[in-house]
Amino acid sequence: MGPSDSGAIRRLGLYGRLLTQALKRECADLDFQVGVRSRRGSSRQLSAHLLSCDFVAPDPMDLTQQHYLEFTGGPDSFLPLDTLAGFVERGTVLPQPKAQHDLRCHRCGQFFGDSMRQLVLHLRRRLLIIGPALHDNNHV
Repeated sequence: MGPSDSGAIRRLGLYGRLLTQALKRECADLDFQVGVRSRRGSSRQLSAHLLSCDFVAPDPMDLTQQHYLEFTGGPDSFLPLDTLAGFVERGTVLPQPKAQHDLRCHRCGQFFGDSMRQLVLHLRRRLLIIGPALHDNNHV
């Protein structure tokens, strides 16, 4: 990727924000974010993600420890597309994420060690507090 790619990345960010606004109208109690996972090593492909920040997957086995840590590890792990475009424009190297192994709730900070199962149960309980209808079949 070079500086000439920054415009396409910014357009992708704009599309992501538009999708986020549409989803927010349908699911007002949820937060969404758009960006890319920053991984150690080099990558030749750009995979942008639009996430619901509740992190409650339809199937609990869909949310792996690696995915959770990459998506909730802070600005070095999950970069907004506009931030990525800035790095690309300047030709600077992306920040390398810090190695993380311990699981913490991204909302309340509760510690789960390496128990993904306990974290998933905790996230599901938090969703019930927010609103049980958010993940039924009537929503996007």
